[in-house]
Amino acid sequence: MSLAATGGRIVLAGTRNSVETPGFAPDAIVYKELTLIGALGVDAPAYRKALDLVGSDRYPFRSISRVVAPLADAADLLAVMAGEGSEPPPVHAVLVP
Repeated sequence: MSLAATGGRIVLAGTRNSVETPGFAPDAIVYKELTLIGALGVDAPAYRKALDLVGSDRYPFRSISRVVAPLADAADLLAVMAGEGSEPPPVHAVLVP
């Protein structure tokens, strides 16, 4: 959260069954006026099922709109994914270092 800009968005993921999250400072959410978004995770068997489904070509996943952007464009991509652009947001987006 220390890297987030004032008024920025933070996604909190990977805290399943966690009592404490190291480095998590809730006061920063208030002080920096951050938006916190929780992301529900899944286990390994669920990932296997999903990958098998994608690889089966049963559905037209290849035609789904997607964007691959460099990490430097993260703020712009997050804005587009939030619907702040003139076009509909892509269904799938990836940031690459």
